[in-house]
Amino acid sequence: MTASGTHSAGTVVGTVAEVWRYPVKSMQGRTAEVIEVTGSGVIGDRAVGLIDRETGRLASAKRFARLLEATGDDEAAT
Repeated sequence: MTASGTHSAGTVVGTVAEVWRYPVKSMQGRTAEVIEVTGSGVIGDRAVGLIDRETGRLASAKRFARLLEATGDDEAAT
């Protein structure tokens, strides 16, 4: 499939209504007008996370469900 949403044979298979990116792992995402995709995924998607002080591990919504209520903003970092 090409960037325009067509197969190499020229058949349109769909369109993209909006694209979302999640800058902080387990927090709410935001729509993005433009994204850059590499072989590793979307640039800036889940680029940062919170560390659980008790375990020293990356915090996730599986353990801290309230993370899903928060929004991470990475605009100042770019």
